[in-house]
Amino acid sequence: MLVHAVCDSCVCCCVLDVVYIAAIHPTHVPLSLMMLSAGKHVLCEKPMSLTVPGAKKVIDFAQQKQLLFVEVTDGSVVLLIFILFQLINMEKFSSLRNWNNLAQNLL
Repeated sequence: MLVHAVCDSCVCCCVLDVVYIAAIHPTHVPLSLMMLSAGKHVLCEKPMSLTVPGAKKVIDFAQQKQLLFVEVTDGSVVLLIFILFQLINMEKFSSLRNWNNLAQNLL
């Protein structure tokens, strides 16, 4: 697991698939959009946005990019998602980009 404190280094990091955003609330939308634009899956601390239009913008953009965006309401969820990514890296699942296949494989 890599830890980056600077957003620019996350955007440029080619080995980083997922980012966890735990910054001050007003930055959640712009940081989420920045990471999604860079092709990163995003786990974002609650609230995902301070406004409904901001939340809709992030959700719509994540769907458009076919990337995972999750609002994390409980820190223990992060561990579960980390385990899922480890399974994917071990090729237990073919691709995280196709979330439907992952969900079907888990059920």
